[in-house]
This record gives sequence, C-alpha cells and structure tokens, in this order.
Amino acid sequence: MKSLRAILLSLAFISCAGQNVVLTPYGTRSVLTEIDNSEMAVELLAFRDSNLVVKAATVRMIPFSSILRIQLEKGENSRGWLLPVAFFQGVPTALILALADDRTIGLIGLAITTVTVLCFEVSEPQRTFTFPLKPGEMETLRLHLRYPHGLSEDQFRQLTASTR
Repeated sequence: MKSLRAILLSLAFISCAGQNVVLTPYGTRSVLTEIDNSEMAVELLAFRDSNLVVKAATVRMIPFSSILRIQLEKGENSRGWLLPVAFFQGVPTALILALADDRTIGLIGLAITTVTVLCFEVSEPQRTFTFPLKPGEMETLRLHLRYPHGLSEDQFRQLTASTR
C-alpha cells in the first residue's frame, strides 16, 4: 500500500509542471471587431504608428481608432491544462481517498489539486483586448504579433506585394 501511495503521490505532482507552450514565428490568429461591428479573422503582424498591421485575405493597416476589440483564438490560451490536472491529480487523489485507511494523504492531494486548478485559472493569459487599450496592454498585445518590433516601410511594401 505504501508503494501505491508513493506512485499516486508522484503522479499528482507531475501535473504541477503545467503544459508545454509551443512558440510559433507567426502572429496569433484572432478575430478583430471594428467599430461598425464587422468582424474578420486575422493574423496579428505588427504595429505601425497608430495602426495595427494584420493579414486576412491581404495585408492591411487598420487604425487603432477603428478597432473595437481583438479576441485571440484558442491555442496557448486554451484550457489544455485541465485534462492533465484531472488525470494526474484528481484520479490519484480519488483513489487515495477511496482506498487508504489514513485519509490525510488524500486530503493533502485534494488541497494540492484545488490550489493547482486555482493557479491555472488565475494565470490564464488575457484573450480579449478592448480598444482604447489600457496602460500596459499594448505591450501584452505586442507579444502576439509576428513582428513585435515593428516593420520598416520596405518590409511593409514587401509584405503587401507578396499577398496580392
């Protein structure tokens, strides 16, 4: 029984590591809503002056003043952590509570599972950006751009020429 407890406890701690984050050289796929409530699926490319450069069917610049909101699509913002936490923490905890004579380890596992779920919920990345952006949100949104440092005039011309 002690070896079963050790195995179940180690499985519970494995899921505390979190999920792998896959970085991509592309901008985050998003749904951009303009002030006239029209929506379009875009890839976020760069900021230029007071404009957001996006790629939909073509590359275009959209003034910040005409953007209502940007909703990031799922991906790194999904709840991919839920299944590993349930499987590696919830199931072992339930087994310990059901099989063990001393429920102390099971209650500790239940506390760890609860804290893990709360930590993941609180640390969920921002998914919706409403314009005008609040202080600091511009830098957070910049993390989702393909070109976070911006585009020169020449780079912008090359991009627009390649998508015609």
